[in-house]
Amino acid sequence: MIKCDFHTHTVFCDGNNTAFEMARAAYDAGFSALGFSGHGYTPFDSSYCMTQNDTNRYLSEISALKEQYLGRMDIYAGLEADLYSVYDRERFDYIIGSVHYINIDGRYIDVDNTPQILKNAAQQYFGADMLSLCERYFEQVSQLENADIIGHFDLITKFCEREELFDMSSRRYRLSALTALDTLLDKDKVFEVNTGAISRGYRKTPYPAPFILKRISERGGRVILSGDAHDVNGICAYFDDAAALLKSLGVKNIVTFTKSGFKENSPD
Repeated sequence: MIKCDFHTHTVFCDGNNTAFEMARAAYDAGFSALGFSGHGYTPFDSSYCMTQNDTNRYLSEISALKEQYLGRMDIYAGLEADLYSVYDRERFDYIIGSVHYINIDGRYIDVDNTPQILKNAAQQYFGADMLSLCERYFEQVSQLENADIIGHFDLITKFCEREELFDMSSRRYRLSALTALDTLLDKDKVFEVNTGAISRGYRKTPYPAPFILKRISERGGRVILSGDAHDVNGICAYFDDAAALLKSLGVKNIVTFTKSGFKENSPD
């Protein structure tokens, strides 16, 4: 099992544990590395993300943890930056790029809050056509060119295991997803296989969907296992299941993050 996780959240944003508690849990479990990725500041919605002042305190605390675990466990100060986040790239070890909102003429629609929000948005802005909403989502995902890692690529499907909001097997849906995917593969982005929604009870499978993972594999793209942990129990959660899924799909280019960049790693 890969014992490192680079997508974790703390009380600086919407997590439930402190950075010190997260690091202690990872170290006690024998991890080789832990990356923090607080939500970057979004001016129009501060409910889930770090403020600019929080970001300064976050970086200071992660710096202290780097010193505390020096030579025992590598610690990284990453950021999960929404497409609309405001941040200074140079201050962070890596950037996870995510789309949590669909921007419709300056109105920001939550992608992962409730199914009803998505239904209402489709009704109000897309003539009740959920696939048009999905197409807009993936258009915005394709713009994550400044990120090192693409976060939960198909987050728009968060609720679809409980309720069929749209037909994920339809040609329109798959074309929009694969078009965005190919754009980002052309830019050599790493895609996370994200188990966070499993930990929090929304799904039984990770992001992204198997057909997306297959395309990544066919094109020689790279993936990284991600717990998207919001508490100590979410760190590396369900990584064995995710690794088994990747193996069944023939995905081999699994990487982790290191001081010298991304490095291939085996989940075995």
